[in-house]
Amino acid sequence: MDDRKIEVLLTTIREGSFSKAAVALNCTQSAVTQAMNSIESELGFKLLKRGHNGVRLTESGEEIYVSLVEVYESMVRMRKNAERIASGRNIPIRIGVFSSISNSFLGRVIYEYQNLHPEAGIQLNIGTRELKNWLVNGEIDIAIADMDISKTFNWHKLFDDPYSAVVPVNFDIASKDVINPDELLQYPLIKASFNDYSNVLQNADHMIDISCDDDRTVLSFVSSELGVSALPNLSLWDVPENIKVIELEPRMFRSIGYALSSIPRRDVISFAKFLERKIKDYKLDEL
Repeated sequence: MDDRKIEVLLTTIREGSFSKAAVALNCTQSAVTQAMNSIESELGFKLLKRGHNGVRLTESGEEIYVSLVEVYESMVRMRKNAERIASGRNIPIRIGVFSSISNSFLGRVIYEYQNLHPEAGIQLNIGTRELKNWLVNGEIDIAIADMDISKTFNWHKLFDDPYSAVVPVNFDIASKDVINPDELLQYPLIKASFNDYSNVLQNADHMIDISCDDDRTVLSFVSSELGVSALPNLSLWDVPENIKVIELEPRMFRSIGYALSSIPRRDVISFAKFLERKIKDYKLDEL
């Protein structure tokens, strides 16, 4: 029994006749009659008494009437909720993202997206290696990170983010405009375990390994002159004055993109496509 049949029944009871119900439902009287016959056949008893003065409920119909109203209202609520869930209305878009990305261009993207879609809610989840599990477990709707995090999903590349050296201005190496990894290795190395460039710097004699996703901690250690490091450019949006950023040669990049959950909602897809368009509008050195 579907909600349309129940709707026809309730309308017929309210209008008092098949012909008036047909007008109210914008269908033929024959369609109303067929719906009534079908629902009575499913239930196994007569619901309506038909006469020259119209229709009214049988005793059995009166007994089940309240239940039919409750079923109809529940099915209408379920359909509306399903439409709301499918469209994403009132459900926040859950974004998993690196701190370097959330601290750079993402705020601008969210601001511009919500200007166009004021009903859209956003929930940010900051992390690194856990992003993959969050996406697998359905805890986030979209991961914005490097390819390694999202490579088991459908990957959509946005841009390449180059690495640069960060050194205290008081170190001799700070006089250079371009340096290579071997020159960095002459100094104590502050290594972030989540940093892909760290693989190039494995032979450091003195290393401080930071196991976290907070780029600010790495910069703080360099600022304290504990050593040097290499960070992606998105992490260098607010470098302390006593740190110099130096180009690395050969150049190395991390690929930044996004991956969606296996069955993304329409609003999540809308945000992802908006993200792609805005990244094309931005200049990479402004991110």
